[in-house]
Amino acid sequence: MKTKDREKIFNTALKSVRKEAGLQTKMGYYFKKYKEYFIVVQPGLNGLHTAEYKTFCKPYFVDDVFWTVFGTEENRQEPMSLRATGAYTIRPYRVQTTEIRYEDPETLEREAKRALIEQTQHAEALVDRFSSVDAWIQYTKEHPLPVYDAALVEMLRLVQLGNCARAKAIAQTELAAGRTGSFGTFVGDRTKSIYESIVDYCRQRERE
Repeated sequence: MKTKDREKIFNTALKSVRKEAGLQTKMGYYFKKYKEYFIVVQPGLNGLHTAEYKTFCKPYFVDDVFWTVFGTEENRQEPMSLRATGAYTIRPYRVQTTEIRYEDPETLEREAKRALIEQTQHAEALVDRFSSVDAWIQYTKEHPLPVYDAALVEMLRLVQLGNCARAKAIAQTELAAGRTGSFGTFVGDRTKSIYESIVDYCRQRERE
């Protein structure tokens, strides 16, 4: 098969089962809100006879609080797809990566559908294990991944709960250790890190 033929079969198969899995799609991402979480599946052809599925998850609230801290609350009004495709969003936790193999168009179509449904169900089953978002946060702290900032998610959770004193203390501890988080914004002639933004936001809340 030519590349464009494989891509057409693959993408058509994915879109044909997205509603069955309760998913929306944008820019190659398949996503949904499931209970208190945001699930994202990123499928893609990565070889002549293989395709890879990366499945991610994050608490749904984190982007809302992140945008509030960063002063971009208007993002809350944007379509849900922004949480998957936006540059200034919290990077989700990768829950699984799997690969499918195919030899012909029929196998590609069948396996593409099966994998999208199964990956979505896998993410749902994972979050079903946790009694609360706080239990999820603890799990991600105990099973760290390089690109997932569990400390930041914990800080944002504390801000959401109104415990700015604790959120500020964690941010200050991270900064003292030389860790600044994954995001920054220009303030004057320097970049202000997300952890610094949390400290400043919490100080402002404490003064109110």
